[in-house]
Amino acid sequence: MINVVRNMMLGFVAGMLVTMPAVAQRINFSTFASDDILITQGSVQELDFNQKQAVILGGSNVNILLTDPSAVVFAIEANAEFDITIEITADPWLELLVGQSIYKIPFTPGFSYTNNGSLTEAQAKLQAVPVASGFSGITIPVFHRTGAAPTPPPTPVHAGYVAPKSTVYLFLYGSIAVPLNSPVGLYSGNINIHVFYTTNIQ
Repeated sequence: MINVVRNMMLGFVAGMLVTMPAVAQRINFSTFASDDILITQGSVQELDFNQKQAVILGGSNVNILLTDPSAVVFAIEANAEFDITIEITADPWLELLVGQSIYKIPFTPGFSYTNNGSLTEAQAKLQAVPVASGFSGITIPVFHRTGAAPTPPPTPVHAGYVAPKSTVYLFLYGSIAVPLNSPVGLYSGNINIHVFYTTNIQ
């Protein structure tokens, strides 16, 4: 049922001060989609906290916001007549292994979406709807429905039928809170994105 569409590893490099510890982060993104859903990455290739703060020191908090140019974008193309569910599973920590010790940096993800038929990533970002903190998934129509009247049921899949497509834009960002005296190193974590139809397409 689940087809791996793309697996992306995003790496980061931080500058370091000589007299104080600095850290870098790597978050690994994996995307999974079912049926004919296609997920592609947008113009931003890295969730890079060092674009916000060139040197990340112990005791600092760094936030990447939706409005920042460093927010990561995915375009989800799917049947415009259906609903999809987007589930995001993120590690709560970025980890560094030093010998037998594991050091952790708390990571809080955030995400927003646009499903109004925006034609460009920039337009979609201006109209994005933030998902409340604490939620890890949403179910939305692929193309936003307007009006109070119920929409007709989706056209059944049949031979020769070409379903209309639309694109949902998904924006990911987040924050880290670096503990004091964190060792220098490359901290890593994982974010998995699963997308599947909620509407029965049989």
